[in-house]
Amino acid sequence: MTSGLFRIRRAGESRAIPDGASNGDVWGTYIHGIFDNDPFRRSLINGLRIRKGFEPLETVIDYSALRDKALDRWADLLRENLDMEFIKRLVS
Repeated sequence: MTSGLFRIRRAGESRAIPDGASNGDVWGTYIHGIFDNDPFRRSLINGLRIRKGFEPLETVIDYSALRDKALDRWADLLRENLDMEFIKRLVS
């Protein structure tokens, strides 16, 4: 097992902290949101695809825009179907 895949520099700290571990094809980290970074995610996926003999993908999905659109749909659904005045009366 290998540890310290990443070096994290937290705000206000002068030293970098090692994070992450790997064991063969498995690796992990506590870096929150690491897969939200579109270029990083695409690079990782393409590296795995090439290793397995597949062509790399060219299209990068804008995860942030996709998530925002899904959250907007969810908010619209709640707005259309919740009786907020009733809920306000319940909690007051």
